[in-house]
Amino acid sequence: MVAYREGMIDESKIAERYRALGPELNERQRRLWAASEARSHGRGGIAAVVRATGISKNTVVRGIAEVREGARLDAGRVRRPGAGRPGLTESDPGVVAALEALVAQEKVEVQGDIVKPAGFEVTLLPEEARAKEQIAKAFGAAGLAVPAVKEVLGSLTVEPRRAEKLLRILLQERQLVRVSPELIFHSEALRHLKEQLSTYRKGKGERISVPAFKELTGISRKYAIPLLEYLDRQRLTRRAGDERVIL
Repeated sequence: MVAYREGMIDESKIAERYRALGPELNERQRRLWAASEARSHGRGGIAAVVRATGISKNTVVRGIAEVREGARLDAGRVRRPGAGRPGLTESDPGVVAALEALVAQEKVEVQGDIVKPAGFEVTLLPEEARAKEQIAKAFGAAGLAVPAVKEVLGSLTVEPRRAEKLLRILLQERQLVRVSPELIFHSEALRHLKEQLSTYRKGKGERISVPAFKELTGISRKYAIPLLEYLDRQRLTRRAGDERVIL
């Protein structure tokens, strides 16, 4: 089983703020917001933001570096960068360099705020392994019309805390991908979606409207809009008025 630190960070509040702000921010603003949010919580802030928003750890770390260099968000967007107590990386910057050197030498691996020896594998109890597989299958079988996370975790025989831990492991392994605070998709479904867009581009051109995207994927607006925003962030599409340009 995995041991990790528990803090007083309310990840649901982070997710709520991201739901409100995320759609209004461009890629750089989102990165700097995530960095500011992580810094405001001190130790464990990076991992909390990653779990709550689905933004990658590398993106948050890059944003923190930019904030240190004086980068700022547009006025009125979010809190002042650097608000809150400093974390270990601010009080002792040498830690980051030392850790990066160990990662480069393949001596350690970093997952969230957990540092582990390279090659170390998480050992799950039999019931946890079954539950983990059940989570992956639930999202995999759903395609792009995914169920609610609470619905999937609630169907497991393990207790909620362990179920959430298993979900985090699947996200860290990138079997699952968090597209928005509410929606998680299987990586294979997203890979197939990219193939669909490539085929569409070759046959019908580079522009696709929301109705055309819904028809192509067979999903409702509930899933279509978050997926299109995810594709924008991944630079697979670019918004152009009411349409997307497939890149």
